[in-house]
Amino acid sequence: MLRSVLLTLTVALAACVAGAALAAQAAVAPQAAEQAHIDVARSALLSAEATESADTVTFWIRRVADKKLVAGKDLVVSFGGKNQVFTAHTDGSYTVPADDLRGKDAKAVQFIVGHDGIREILEGQLPPAPEKSSVGGLLGGHGQLAWWIINIGVVLIGVIALSRKKSY
Repeated sequence: MLRSVLLTLTVALAACVAGAALAAQAAVAPQAAEQAHIDVARSALLSAEATESADTVTFWIRRVADKKLVAGKDLVVSFGGKNQVFTAHTDGSYTVPADDLRGKDAKAVQFIVGHDGIREILEGQLPPAPEKSSVGGLLGGHGQLAWWIINIGVVLIGVIALSRKKSY
């Protein structure tokens, strides 16, 4: 009797843990989708693409012909007419704080890039950050989904334990 109750409790607990792990994994998937590259600006020779995170914008400047990154320190970045301080990384990307990008409107972006003995101006728009949408419905968001799974598991454990006790 005690062994069967313990076995049932163990199986139900394992199901709850597996459900919570799946819910946590599902919560990570939308974050990966948010990191898609956005084409920001383009000229005849260069293109600029960016990704936005909570507090920074990372961008890459590439040659249109061969998609190779343009490396160099001769760069000016401005958002909405205001020059920005950027950090150059060894992988060819540049990072800018996103403080001047807050709001619901697209922001004008301008890059002045020195390459191959010329200076080129790339202008475009950086779309506003997508609003975080909550998953509606019965189960709510992903965090609430994990709690639903755990609660249902606890109720099932209680029902199984009570039904076994009353069957004797």
